[in-house]
Amino acid sequence: HKSYTYGAGARWSPNSRTYVYLDVYSDNFVSKYDYWQTAEKEAYEETRKRTHYVNETLRGIFRLASWNKLSAGAEMVQESLNSQSDNIDFETTNTYNLFAQDEVRILKGLEGVVGLRYTQNDNFGAALTPNASLFFHTGGLRIRASYAGGYRTPTLSQLYATDQAKTAARYTLFNTDLKPEKNHFINANVEYSNQWLSASVSAFMNKIRDMINYRTLPQAEIDADATLAALQDEGWTTIRQRDNIDRATLKGISASLRLLLPGGVTVGGGYTFTDSEAETQTLDKKTQQYVVTTSPVDKSVRHVGSVQLAWDHEWGNYHLNVNLNGHLQGRRYSSTYGYAPAYSQWNLHTRHAFSLVHCIVEPGLGIDNLFDSCDRSYWNSNFSTISPGRSVVASFAIRYR
Repeated sequence: HKSYTYGAGARWSPNSRTYVYLDVYSDNFVSKYDYWQTAEKEAYEETRKRTHYVNETLRGIFRLASWNKLSAGAEMVQESLNSQSDNIDFETTNTYNLFAQDEVRILKGLEGVVGLRYTQNDNFGAALTPNASLFFHTGGLRIRASYAGGYRTPTLSQLYATDQAKTAARYTLFNTDLKPEKNHFINANVEYSNQWLSASVSAFMNKIRDMINYRTLPQAEIDADATLAALQDEGWTTIRQRDNIDRATLKGISASLRLLLPGGVTVGGGYTFTDSEAETQTLDKKTQQYVVTTSPVDKSVRHVGSVQLAWDHEWGNYHLNVNLNGHLQGRRYSSTYGYAPAYSQWNLHTRHAFSLVHCIVEPGLGIDNLFDSCDRSYWNSNFSTISPGRSVVASFAIRYR
């Protein structure tokens, strides 16, 4: 496997009110199989996957007035895919984007943002995705509300790849008739902070439609196509293809609190509750009819919490920082493996700073996974954590004045 990336950027600022940026980025990857000998032939090489991605972005930020700032630009993305394993000779796609966003101070303490993105794709035509938000602040109080639309075109692999899982006798067809995935995201947030307290509460909802998943073909559809029937005769018991068969809704609430107490003590914590529901079409093999099933969204977690306790203190030229952090997570759902068990992991880190004449010496010592939390489930399970267990970490830094 080989990969390399490269990029370059430039900024031009003719005056204090105008900034123009040009950025170019490329990501390249190739994976090959080198066979020494097989039953069919002698040594040969096979390209499993070769991808090429280039992104060029030109954007400008323009301060039109003390109360108005405009951001606008253009983006071009070129992608290519080659894969002998997936029977893809050479496929390409180009995406062109135009975007603009205007930030306006409406009244004292009230600001608004309106944006629009235009996308033109070689395979899927044009689309518009808007976003808008309001921000109110007074003293230590901040209130935000926002909306954003989303649009994601299928990948080249989803469009053109043909996968063969011989051990499962499963054959996956490509589908060039896929549609882009779309979503609507709404978020509201309230924050309050002062010298000793910081608190935040957020609520969110994300509705996704036309999600791409695997659709098992019914027997009638296989019988009506000679190519599919031939695949079944070859021993492929399950024939499927990618299709826009899923919908999902995620909604939840997140809260956090941080307190600065006397004596250099900081106490904090957070909690996120996520309620998710995914709808997908599955084939009943007995009736050969599609039924809509509901489940949590794949990889979703309903309950996640965090705890932080820190202490800072100085004795002359010596400064001590102690941090105890805890991550608590409920069961994580997998559409393939079911639920992973709940778990918690705690890390204890200390940093010691010695102020010398010409430098500051900072050794650090800590323990990750303080209580040795591990998931010992059998292989091919949905693991809650892949941590190997308790470990000691150490660091050392010198900062010259």
